[in-house]
Amino acid sequence: MEYISQVTLDVDGQSITDFEECSESEVELHKKVELMGKTGFCKVTPRYGVKVNYVIPSDAEEFDFNSVGNGRLTIDRQNGKRITYTGLYPLKIGETKYGKDEAKKEIEFGAEDRIEE
Repeated sequence: MEYISQVTLDVDGQSITDFEECSESEVELHKKVELMGKTGFCKVTPRYGVKVNYVIPSDAEEFDFNSVGNGRLTIDRQNGKRITYTGLYPLKIGETKYGKDEAKKEIEFGAEDRIEE
C-alpha cells in the first residue's frame, strides 16, 4: 500500500490541503476493434480522474468546489514522488457525511493531464 504525505489543490493562487485521502481513477488506453477474422486494438485519448475526500474545516468556511476551473491537484507521496493533475474540473460533489469529529465530502475531478515526477 502506498501512502501520501499531502494532497494540495491549487486554484487561482489559493491552496487547499483539507483532504483526508484520494484515489486515482482507472485510465483506458486502448479499445478492442472487431475486424474480419480477428480482434484489433486502437489507441484512445486517456481520460484522467481523481477523487478526494475533503474534510470540511470546523473553524473556517467550506471551500466552494463549483469555482474550480483549470485547477491543479498535487499528490505528494511519502517515497518522494509526486503526481500532478492539471486542467482540473469538478465532475461530482458527493453528499456530506457527518461523523463524531468531522464532516467530509467526496469530490470527483476530471483532468486534462497527469504528470508523474
